[in-house]
Amino acid sequence: MPSSQYQPPDGYLTLAQARERLGISRTKAWTMVKEGILTVYEDPRDRRVKLVRLQDVASVAQPRLRQRTVNTPTARKEAGK
Repeated sequence: MPSSQYQPPDGYLTLAQARERLGISRTKAWTMVKEGILTVYEDPRDRRVKLVRLQDVASVAQPRLRQRTVNTPTARKEAGK
């Protein structure tokens, strides 16, 4: 099954898709797995594919988005820093 045609099950992303959404490297993604921040599942259709729950990725992305917003020059100016 070519990876370009692969569709993960509903509610899941491949680890590569999760990395892309979070804007992190492969190393950082596996660090997050080892630290228990993300849980990896095997796809029963293709055991080589590593899956993460969409909900887990969304919960990790929320704090990252807030942090990025606070650290922008505009946000610092508005906060009076």
